[in-house]
Amino acid sequence: MIEILHIGAPFGIKGAVRVVLYTKNIRYYKKLFYSTGDACSFHVLREDGVSAILTLEGIIDRNTAEKLKGQSLYVRRQDMPKLKTSEFFINDLIGQTVNCTGIDQNLTIVGVDNFGAGDLIELKDKDDSRFYVPFTEANFPEINGKMCLSENAYKGFKN
Repeated sequence: MIEILHIGAPFGIKGAVRVVLYTKNIRYYKKLFYSTGDACSFHVLREDGVSAILTLEGIIDRNTAEKLKGQSLYVRRQDMPKLKTSEFFINDLIGQTVNCTGIDQNLTIVGVDNFGAGDLIELKDKDDSRFYVPFTEANFPEINGKMCLSENAYKGFKN
């Protein structure tokens, strides 16, 4: 299962909830799943790209919606859309080894964050030192089907 949203505070008195979206198009999906595996249908009341107001099947009042605060909802992997070339699912990147061109250093992707100015790849080196590099084609050229970190990016972003 792939985490697709995080539930925040209730919205109104009829059971709607505010959510933080981890997808560009929540309307693509037909069903969402709780961590227990139980499915629920949903309806989008409002959406702005990074958050939305949803109604969830079976949640009809504010008190019930309040109990969902802090939970995540998921989709099945097979329900995910097909990706274009050079697009990735974040959870597919986590744990991937990244080689550096021109440097004898193997790095591991430990996180992907976005603080508002674009995606940042968090890398860990063999000494467990961590650093961020902007996720751009210039910083991460693909070589023979493997993700590589350019020497300039390594030198520029590694402490």
